[in-house]
Amino acid sequence: EIYSFPLLSPQACRMLVEEVEHFQLSGLPARRPNSMNNYGLVLNGPIGLERLMDSLQARYVAPLGELLFGSEGASLDHHHAFVVQYKAGQDLGLDMHTDACDVTLNVCL
Repeated sequence: EIYSFPLLSPQACRMLVEEVEHFQLSGLPARRPNSMNNYGLVLNGPIGLERLMDSLQARYVAPLGELLFGSEGASLDHHHAFVVQYKAGQDLGLDMHTDACDVTLNVCL
């Protein structure tokens, strides 16, 4: 099932995008989210947003997961939070794939 709702305010989206852009300009090594995306960035680790992602998971995602998906959604114990960037001519091989997640949350910034 797919559900759609506003999660972050426009200001929060802008702030997150700005933080990612600042990190990319820093020259620090970037950890990519997967083998298919060369322009994404994992938000845990060097960028320092793991606590923010932990908080979002605990306060919003886990309760929502439990409400929508019962016991599978109630037992969220970790996250793989990342951003990806799509542009014409980049990352042309983004094929259909699956993963081992019980709950996936995509946020359009």
